[in-house]
Amino acid sequence: MLPHIALVGSARSGKDTVAQHLLTRYGYVRVALADPVRDALLIINPLVATTTGEVGRLAELVAAHGWEEVKTLVPEARRLMQVLGTDVVRALIDPDAWVRIAIRTAEKHHAAGQPVVVSDVRYPNEADAFRTHGYLLVRITRPGHRSDDAHSSETTHHTIDCDVELTNTTVTALTAQVDQLIAQHEHA
Repeated sequence: MLPHIALVGSARSGKDTVAQHLLTRYGYVRVALADPVRDALLIINPLVATTTGEVGRLAELVAAHGWEEVKTLVPEARRLMQVLGTDVVRALIDPDAWVRIAIRTAEKHHAAGQPVVVSDVRYPNEADAFRTHGYLLVRITRPGHRSDDAHSSETTHHTIDCDVELTNTTVTALTAQVDQLIAQHEHA
């Protein structure tokens, strides 16, 4: 049986690359703690400016370019996700709100016999919740890559104790490590 996996690491470390490899090669289902944050921002749909000076509604830019490109094209998008996800919901409402939503979503896939990869664990309480639910915590590191972002969502993940660490030197090397990890745990 394939293990359920929760990925830990800084922005641009390779978490989404690993998640995509698990989806494509092994049939995993991706769950992200940030998905409902993104959904909420699309409902709010603020006016934002791109790095080229264009101003538009966030939902239109996401529809045209996708979230990953928008996070680069519209630096404010990442900040809005951090403010809503951490500074508003986690700090003012409930620090476990996003993790409860993710676990509820993941459990539907577990019940259907599908392996799950959570692509964006950032806080110790999130890691603890997934560990309690039997997830393998996997840290992704990328040598030479440093995040300039001082927001807690990009700094506290370093305090999480993980079961495995994979090093992203190249995509090929990273996915080979993922394949080894799956081979080790597939029949355990």
